[in-house]
Amino acid sequence: MKCMWCDAEPIRESVKDCYWVAPDGKTAVQILEAPALDCPNCGQYVTESMSQRIEEALYLNDFSVLGSKFRYDELMNAPRINKFSSKG
Repeated sequence: MKCMWCDAEPIRESVKDCYWVAPDGKTAVQILEAPALDCPNCGQYVTESMSQRIEEALYLNDFSVLGSKFRYDELMNAPRINKFSSKG
């Protein structure tokens, strides 16, 4: 596999601790052990597709009980929020 930024080979799968802005736009959360790639030239980075998965999970899952620091797996296993239910 090649690095998406510099085309270096080989890169390896890794994990990275990162900060993310929560969907409310006011708070940040720390996500531990997020899947990442490790390039010998660029260092560790989260791919665009993984970034999208994290964004979707933060928007669709109820992570409020996890606090402001949690593991990637905990976020992915958090219960879904039904944002489209109608009250009435």
